Amino acid sequence: MVADFGIALAISTAGGSRLTDTGMSVGTPHYMSPEQASADRGMDARSDLYSLACVLYEMLAGDPPHAGSTARAVLMRILTEEPRDVTDARSSVPAHVRDALRKAMEKLPADRFTTAAEFGEALQNPAFRHGSVSDPDRESGGGRERAARRWIGRTAAATLFIMGVALGAWRPWERTPVTRLTIALPPGQAVTSAPAVSPDGRTVAYTAGLASEPPRLFLRDLDDFEPEEVPDSEGAEYPFFSPDGRSVAFFARGRLFRWDRGGGPPRALAEAPTQPQGGTWGDDGTIVFVPIWNGGLVQIPASGAPGDAERLLVPQADSAYSLTFPRWVPGTREITYSSVGQGGLALRSIDMDTGERTLLQTGASSGWVTKSGRLLFATGDLTNLQYRSGANGGDADMAVTSVLTGVHRRVWFTEAWIGLSPTGTLAYVPADMNQRTLVRVDLEGRATPLSEIRDQYGSVRVSPGGDSLVANAFVYLWLYGPDGGRAPLAPETGDWQHSTAVWDGTGSRVVFSSNEPGNWDLFERTVGAPANEVRVQKEFDQEVEAVSPDGTLAFVETHPETGRDLWLVPVGGSPTAWQATDASEGSADFSPDGRWLAYTSNVTGRAEVWVGSVEEDSGRRTQVTTDGGDAPVWSPSGDRLYYRRGSAMMAVEVADLATLRFGAHRTLFDGGWALPGPEASQSHTYHVMPDGEHLVMIRHEPTAIPDRIHVVLDWLEELEAGSTP
Repeated sequence: MVADFGIALAISTAGGSRLTDTGMSVGTPHYMSPEQASADRGMDARSDLYSLACVLYEMLAGDPPHAGSTARAVLMRILTEEPRDVTDARSSVPAHVRDALRKAMEKLPADRFTTAAEFGEALQNPAFRHGSVSDPDRESGGGRERAARRWIGRTAAATLFIMGVALGAWRPWERTPVTRLTIALPPGQAVTSAPAVSPDGRTVAYTAGLASEPPRLFLRDLDDFEPEEVPDSEGAEYPFFSPDGRSVAFFARGRLFRWDRGGGPPRALAEAPTQPQGGTWGDDGTIVFVPIWNGGLVQIPASGAPGDAERLLVPQADSAYSLTFPRWVPGTREITYSSVGQGGLALRSIDMDTGERTLLQTGASSGWVTKSGRLLFATGDLTNLQYRSGANGGDADMAVTSVLTGVHRRVWFTEAWIGLSPTGTLAYVPADMNQRTLVRVDLEGRATPLSEIRDQYGSVRVSPGGDSLVANAFVYLWLYGPDGGRAPLAPETGDWQHSTAVWDGTGSRVVFSSNEPGNWDLFERTVGAPANEVRVQKEFDQEVEAVSPDGTLAFVETHPETGRDLWLVPVGGSPTAWQATDASEGSADFSPDGRWLAYTSNVTGRAEVWVGSVEEDSGRRTQVTTDGGDAPVWSPSGDRLYYRRGSAMMAVEVADLATLRFGAHRTLFDGGWALPGPEASQSHTYHVMPDGEHLVMIRHEPTAIPDRIHVVLDWLEELEAGSTP
């Protein structure tokens, strides 16, 4: 038998002293001492003696000394009630064993045994007494009673000896180096962005929600049972803490917000139009954040307001066209950030005083520099975390070790879902992103496989004839045939990546986005052809949306100032801005007759479906949904417009396509997190089959759903000691 009660002090030191019930896999409340149950931070080895006595009590009585229907009920009884007498459950327990248990389970630590050795001696001493209750009849029992006393005493002593060896042979208290626990979300919820850990390592901030509802921000203190929901945090993502841990910043509804714990509602600090890429809060009160994918690094005082933001570092299209997820380096005026551009990912730093930039690691993202100067970073497909012995040196010859695998991330974003405090508390979201498949789904939500191949699918489009699919899996594009097999769209290799793709009206060509020239431009390729052809190249990133029957191309440009804007390119013509506002527009699809463009816009403050005339650059725009909507796709006949509301698949009847009159809206089915809505805003996660009665979708197996957060206390200490994490 092995007993290890070091969890109590580990959590007391690093994150509070109470353990939790559902959602926090650390310990069992039945064996907690009163001081541990009440979150007393002054615990010592006498708390372990109490827990040890509880174990011995249960071995003798068959049940723990305090029982209850919930963890809270058990803790309340530990704090307010005396343990049940062990002899009530088992009359053969000798009086001295009963009294030794009483003393070991006293409410006040001062009334208990001082050492485990004293406890062991009392269990073997028939003359030991504690308390006012005595039992002379049991004292004078016959040989059978004496034999029972000897057997119980010897068993208890042997148990204590074995446990004592496990606890360090009665040595003084030694802190358990690492404690691992899990925050499991309620059924139906999932994490929606990277978590954050407070500087003292005692609080985890995360965004989560039901599949059909916008996510909200929660703060989970490690010494509490329930998370605290931040008010007015609908749509929250990517939280980060202030240096004192009393405030948290987050992105939501096109803005960066600050919320002070114990205060009123969150306060808007700055504009962040669409797809923000993280932030960090410095000791001097400066917040550095990325308001949009290619918006560069922006700084603002934590006490500021919209209008106070200043651009710190502007991305360059020919080198690093996107700068993301900044983090302050502890004790310095430097910030690390990820850059995306020619040659792929890189982790860099910038000196806030001099502006000097340093390459830290190529092929890396999600970087942290520890207090001791070590470098942590994600590499490969961003689901693995690496550890390097030094922070500086770029490609210097330093030992790199893999320390964490299976971390979740958002498709196409450069951030692994990891939070790390300076004190060494790690929080990360585990998921197997390769456990996704392509499925055919009818209008009642019944799914059948289209291919058995599992991968990190992010987008999918059906050819006009319905006999082929083009799907994005991580950074590659694949063509799928009727048999479910696949082949790469572009067999050649290179350092560039591909994202979304659509078919042209003939079904023989694919238009897609690629960062081959540096930033993201538009290319096209005839299926089976040896090379790509450039379709559109512009200063800022572009993402393909749809091709009309006459060949007009719709795409999104991500502008640093105005966010996501819709552009059109007629055959043989030049790109023209069709919808370019301060709002975010995208996820567009042409009607079958090519006259209308359905799209998503957050101009009202949340994503809604709109439809506009293709012929009119700034003509009539009709709002189709009023309760939220995203990712519209027309049916092949034009009699229906499909869209998503969270994870629910919706459809609105088109009463008259010529005059654009819509009928009733209805919910087709809700796929939950198995058939999720867009992981990134306006991504192409489903399409309509040519029969108009089936959809092709991406299904997530249970292990691919991010429904929990793993927390490791003192993780950095373990790493730097060279232990296996």
